[in-house]
Amino acid sequence: MTFRHSRKAQSPRLAAHLLNRAAFGPAHGDIDSVLEVGFERWIDDALAAPGDDPALEGRLAPFPSLRQSSLEIWKNIRNRPDAMLREDLHSSKIIRCIYARNQLIEVLTDFWYNHFNVMAKERYPLIASYERDAIRPHVLGKFRNLLGATARHPAMLTYLDNTSNVANRYEAGVLVEGLNENYGRELMELHTISVQGGYHQPDVVDTARAFTGWQADCFSRNPTFAYAYVSPKHDCEPKRVMALELPASRDEEDGEGVLDYLASHPSTARFVAYRLTQRLLSDEPPMSVVNRAAETFATTGGDLRAVTNTILRSDEFWSDGAIAMKVKTPLEFVASAIRAVGADVSDARSITHGALLRMGMLPYECSPPCGYSNRGSDWLNGFDWIQRFNFACKLAANELSGVKSDISPDSGIDEMWRQVFGRVPSPATAAVLEKATDGHLPRFNKMVALTLASPEFQWH
Repeated sequence: MTFRHSRKAQSPRLAAHLLNRAAFGPAHGDIDSVLEVGFERWIDDALAAPGDDPALEGRLAPFPSLRQSSLEIWKNIRNRPDAMLREDLHSSKIIRCIYARNQLIEVLTDFWYNHFNVMAKERYPLIASYERDAIRPHVLGKFRNLLGATARHPAMLTYLDNTSNVANRYEAGVLVEGLNENYGRELMELHTISVQGGYHQPDVVDTARAFTGWQADCFSRNPTFAYAYVSPKHDCEPKRVMALELPASRDEEDGEGVLDYLASHPSTARFVAYRLTQRLLSDEPPMSVVNRAAETFATTGGDLRAVTNTILRSDEFWSDGAIAMKVKTPLEFVASAIRAVGADVSDARSITHGALLRMGMLPYECSPPCGYSNRGSDWLNGFDWIQRFNFACKLAANELSGVKSDISPDSGIDEMWRQVFGRVPSPATAAVLEKATDGHLPRFNKMVALTLASPEFQWH
């Protein structure tokens, strides 16, 4: 695919746009770095294999459960109870968003975890493995591999109740219903073809039947926390899922066949393309980009690197109509604000269980299987704006516990705007900043707070 934007057109404003969509906002020096290597090289590097990131690994070292299996975590649960496991998850999330060298990988990992959402509550030993083993390795791989990894992971199997999904059976002449439709329904509605995909209730039932016997040993006296297929619990009768015919006695192959069919379905290509374009480009993404991304999905066998590349290199992504037209989610706002002021985070609890909890976007804690909304406009409400303003003031004043901002009046507010926005403030915002007076905050700190609370910073 040819990238049409010449080096001359690669302005600081467009560099900031790229960093706001394919990263969690510009940190100091990022805009200059993007302009130095060029947009095309930056995208190529971001889409390459992530590589080592020793600085990030050092920051994540205090969270041992991130590197442990679910079984290891369970064996050590007395030493690291649920509260500590939650802290490992929540803190590591915000630290990755702020400090990861390959920011695009973190954006995509956040997107795909949200797409295949699993609420952490009551399954904390499973979540680190779910993101590490089922989500993160596949965000630039084939969609079918990502779909299969989530389908088999104990976190998903327990969250959507497939561990209780067993074939109906007769006991003493009485029908005992064991079928659980939760995973089968969400697999089609949320993970693949969507509600517009053309399925009906009989398809949900037969999809659920196809996954009977797909179990996870999480509740026995000596659990393994591993996927296990239990043949006696499988419904071996013939099934039909939309146009897919499944003959009798295929056992585990039934579920694999459904995954193959749904992963390659044209409705899945369109749905995935729409959702990813919505995250990276616009709440109401141009169908021209969605259609090209869906075509890329179909022609490459669901290659997510190629689909992401199609979106980021589209003319529509770089158009004036795409810049500063999407409201940041709370996670995007908090991470980008900390990156903008170059803060050092030694303890993230004031961010996670403080700001993000109050804003309604605590990582890994979304209860509905649909995940947190990709639409920035869904986060527009008065209470959220107040929380954002309060966070901006506390960050600028160095009043967040465990967070030390590296802001100095020496360079001036215009330099901060150049580093964060690639331009100077608009006349209206400049007038507000000029009126900033001493009070609770020194004048420069107040100007920083107003910058982080400004409409320009909320929209990206």
